Amino acid sequence: MTCVDWPTRSCLRFHDSVQNLPGSTPARQLLVTRALEYLNSLAYESQDDPSLQRELVTAYIKIGNVQGNPNNGNLGDRAGAMQSYQKALGIAGQLVAANPTDAQARRSLGVIREKMSDVQAVTGDITGAVESAQSSLAAFKALAEGAPGDNAAQQSLAISYLKMGDVLGNPNFPNNHDQAGSMSSYRASLAMWQSLDKSDPNNPKTRRLLALVYERIGTMHEEEGSVIAARDNYLESQAIRQWLATNYSDNPDAVRDLAIAHEKVGNVMTAMGNLTAALESRRMSLEIFSRLAKADPGNVQAQQSLAISYMHLGDLFGNRDSPNLGQRNQALKNYQGAMEILKALKKADSTDTRTQSTIDRINNLLQRL
Repeated sequence: MTCVDWPTRSCLRFHDSVQNLPGSTPARQLLVTRALEYLNSLAYESQDDPSLQRELVTAYIKIGNVQGNPNNGNLGDRAGAMQSYQKALGIAGQLVAANPTDAQARRSLGVIREKMSDVQAVTGDITGAVESAQSSLAAFKALAEGAPGDNAAQQSLAISYLKMGDVLGNPNFPNNHDQAGSMSSYRASLAMWQSLDKSDPNNPKTRRLLALVYERIGTMHEEEGSVIAARDNYLESQAIRQWLATNYSDNPDAVRDLAIAHEKVGNVMTAMGNLTAALESRRMSLEIFSRLAKADPGNVQAQQSLAISYMHLGDLFGNRDSPNLGQRNQALKNYQGAMEILKALKKADSTDTRTQSTIDRINNLLQRL
């Protein structure tokens, strides 16, 4: 039986069961192909059924995530993702127009705008990404202010501040070059996650997001040359992520987060001249990213992460612009490994400006080896 043979709630459960499974990209593709036709047909029948409209909003968001949201395993279909988000936006807007006090529908509008910002940023529409992030933040702020005792509402606002920081000025993402605004948003997010963690210790979602915002603040310190502050924030993040990866080892996101933590520590160890420690961190990161990419070869996010990990190892072995181990052959080997993956990704999605930027950087480094 396929998704199109099932009622909507069963279809959504089927989607949840495959979204994060290693090796599940073919299942995701099958889900998208068959579910979209089904959902589109239901949309015409849902005008007088708010319950079904809510189901459709949720389904379109999740399908959009699988199609092309860069922050989770996806199929690289950015245009398809935006189309699905737009459909969700239209239905959620109808719900709010019919009942302006509908908190669930208002939250959906915030989520949709947040997801749209993700895709707009990676396709180079920074102005649109910032506007979507601002709209999302305003929606979540209104909900949180209206329900100060609702942890879920506070979590959503904390995430929105984090996302705002990313698109305003985080150098690791397409951004608007507003570093001060970025750091301000991250600090607002950090204060909220610290409060939530104190009130509910060892909540895995809270812990994961707390680690993430420590990482983001570390990145901003690293960008401004404050290496010690960057190191301290990265180590805070790494300690939390090690705990999560140990206690939730079957969760690919928790495992991937630990790989990123090793990567970040490798950055500051390189800047501090401790190349032995940097190499250890880089190799641990590469081992995890390789394992995740092998488990799900069609996962665009996993392939991108592996390519970046190879690039960072290449930098450590032989990038003239930073402290390096002076091993040209090893640098060449790792750069070529990154390029092979990136060219395949670019061929599959020519709109991904981030991939092209990385290709250009590596080409420049190869010419100077």
